[in-house]
Amino acid sequence: MKLINAIRRSHQLQNKQSQRASGSSRTNRTSIEHYSSMLVIVVLVFLLCEIPDFVLRIWISLHVFFPGLPFPVVLLRTVNVVSNLFLTFNSCVNFLIYCFMGRTFRKILVNMLARRNTGGSRSMRSVRGCVSARGASALGTSLRK
Repeated sequence: MKLINAIRRSHQLQNKQSQRASGSSRTNRTSIEHYSSMLVIVVLVFLLCEIPDFVLRIWISLHVFFPGLPFPVVLLRTVNVVSNLFLTFNSCVNFLIYCFMGRTFRKILVNMLARRNTGGSRSMRSVRGCVSARGASALGTSLRK
């Protein structure tokens, strides 16, 4: 909730600043909103995938501290399997989110895979060519260093 509220406050500040500055572009604001929504999705997926493991750990901890509580082993094994499935899913789903939502990520990925298949140089120069001209992304900034 704090993340969503911070993003909303950021959007409000940007709207106020863009109203003052006559030459600000709408594409920059749209890009920031897109990255913000992608960040919210990544965080929500992480939280949803971590909940079963958290519940399992609390359940086991309660049994350790209060031995008289019922301890359904079969149900706990099922929750453990589901928990492991979600943890595994979480480890690969960010890649899919970036592929579906990140145009720059897709361009870089395709360029890197194309270079590998053609036997060309896999230097960072080939990746720099895919970064958008705006250079506003953190990836683009880090590649210029």
